[in-house]
Amino acid sequence: MKHRAHPLFVIVVAIALYALFGPAAEARPDDDAAKSLEALQAQVEVLRNALGKQAAAHAALQDKVAKLEKALPGDSVRVRELAVQNAAGKTVLRMGADKTGGGRLEVFAKTGKRVALLFARSDNDGEIALYDEEARLRANLGGNDTGGYANFYGETGEQAAYIGSDTGKPYGYVAVYGGNEEALVGLYGNAKGGVVSCRNRETKKEIVMIGAEPKTGTGLVGLGTTAGKPALLQFVTKNGGQIKVLNADNKEAAFLGASASPAGNGLFYVSKKDGGRVFETGSTAGGGGYLSLRNRLNKRVLFAGAASGTAPDDGVLEVSRKDGKLGVVLRGYAGGSSVRVYDANGNVKNILR
Repeated sequence: MKHRAHPLFVIVVAIALYALFGPAAEARPDDDAAKSLEALQAQVEVLRNALGKQAAAHAALQDKVAKLEKALPGDSVRVRELAVQNAAGKTVLRMGADKTGGGRLEVFAKTGKRVALLFARSDNDGEIALYDEEARLRANLGGNDTGGYANFYGETGEQAAYIGSDTGKPYGYVAVYGGNEEALVGLYGNAKGGVVSCRNRETKKEIVMIGAEPKTGTGLVGLGTTAGKPALLQFVTKNGGQIKVLNADNKEAAFLGASASPAGNGLFYVSKKDGGRVFETGSTAGGGGYLSLRNRLNKRVLFAGAASGTAPDDGVLEVSRKDGKLGVVLRGYAGGSSVRVYDANGNVKNILR
């Protein structure tokens, strides 16, 4: 910044130069010149005193301004409300305090319609709301004590989607709505992995679930009835894949998959209403196939398949009584075949070879 000479100082210098070198300087006697110089020095002293007072006043003013600036919290303007208008005189921005005492910022389109709102809710949570040209709410984003969230709304104003944190759980949650208060599709997490859930529109019950099994973390696919009861489960265990079909009483009606014992062998069975198996086929411990039938008392009445023990590849057919005790056993072996007939006590009565 350039410094300019004070006007009074310029005048003093001009007077001095004129007195010394002006046209009348040579014609004055020495006494007159001395008197003129004394007068000029007196005038200079007066001017110096005036300049000193002005400098002191200026310094005091600067000190006062500095103190006022320190009293302010910053370079700010304190107002109740601030509005910004465009060239057409339409308000396009307004900010201030709302009725709850929190801050509020509104953004308007050039037509005057509000399109965005940023505000602090009464419970100390912040939120941003976005509107369309008809002032209809289309989305809102915010935060609360469980985390952040975003809601999206359809053409009719009903909620269409939600993205945020799952209430009371440390996992994310995505929900898709279908014009009602219940989410039709949900994407969320559990302790073992992610899950996709689908609900019936009318009953609002879960009918499809794909994701991580909550206890083991293995893959799981579940299909349910309109009442929300599980009807089919497809999942994975340490032995392999399995499919279970459940009846209306949540009892196992059919099973297809890898058996637990012998581990990993194929197994298929059908059960009656109470869950008792009546038909079963699979692999034996020896590696052969078998077929087993049971009566309503859950007693095996027929077995056909590969024998176990010393001759695992020989065929065997067993017919039992209703109490499960053997009646007739037909068996093939390397040297031929045999038929054994048992009495009511389970003792061999006849042997045919």
